[in-house]
Amino acid sequence: MLPLSWMLSLLTASLTETPADPVGTERIYGGEPVADGEFLPVVGVYVQHANKTELCTGTMLSPTVVLTAAHCLARLDDNSPPVNVFAGTSSSALEAQSEALRYAIHPQYCLPDDCVDDNYDIAYIILADGMDVGTIEPITNQHDYDRLIAAGASVTLVGYGSTESGEIGTKHKVTTAITKFSETGKEFYAGGDGKDSCHGDSGGPALVQSGGAWKLAGVLSRGYDCGQGGVYGVPFPVLCWLRDETDLDLLPGRCDQCECLDISAPADPPADHERGCQAARSLPDHVAWLGGVGLLGLARRRRARLGA
Repeated sequence: MLPLSWMLSLLTASLTETPADPVGTERIYGGEPVADGEFLPVVGVYVQHANKTELCTGTMLSPTVVLTAAHCLARLDDNSPPVNVFAGTSSSALEAQSEALRYAIHPQYCLPDDCVDDNYDIAYIILADGMDVGTIEPITNQHDYDRLIAAGASVTLVGYGSTESGEIGTKHKVTTAITKFSETGKEFYAGGDGKDSCHGDSGGPALVQSGGAWKLAGVLSRGYDCGQGGVYGVPFPVLCWLRDETDLDLLPGRCDQCECLDISAPADPPADHERGCQAARSLPDHVAWLGGVGLLGLARRRRARLGA
């Protein structure tokens, strides 16, 4: 088992590959680094495979429970090395870190080839050591949901993924808007026009503000080319599963079956939903982790392209 110290140093170098530019002159992704201490409950997730390590993003729901994307963990098995989670403005400026004690993907998770929408691309991670970095809870109030989750509504995307300059592993934020919904309302599309999440942001949050507090509106699943928008799973439909699996009950009072929040899509949703896919892009070999174990290749996990 690798010690957590292998996570402490990231060799950042110029990349030999960059995502395709969107049409126009705006900077891709359109975001900025977070300030020190900002969005601490948004954490990085490292998933190690035999020949590479993949980066995802997650959200702390409690000091020991992280919500992320199912596709980040779907290819692991009992022989896989431990998943590692860190909090901080970057992978080299840590506030806290922990190995995963256990994790699970939602039982209804499916690949986009099998279900065009509503992929249930959500997973949880239970940490071996609690991280006292704060939490962000999902929206469970009908008034807040109706007011904040609509086409054109503002959302803030946060993650450790790739920027337009090729930087990865530093937490960034960008404010954009919801554009449309799946037919059931269990997923929504957000971003575009150069303001977007990208590789390494998979599992990261789309956030809204209610009463001065950040609330989790969506979990990043997949999307178009970086800068052109992504698809986010609404967390409320999985809260009963999460409660039964982890004993973390985020449901409002007198709500036992996860049917007390109406998340149905607005009337006449757009008909141009496209099939998406989840995949990872690998970083060049010269972007690697330093430590006693040598150099480990790193990959960025995101939604990958829609319409692939």
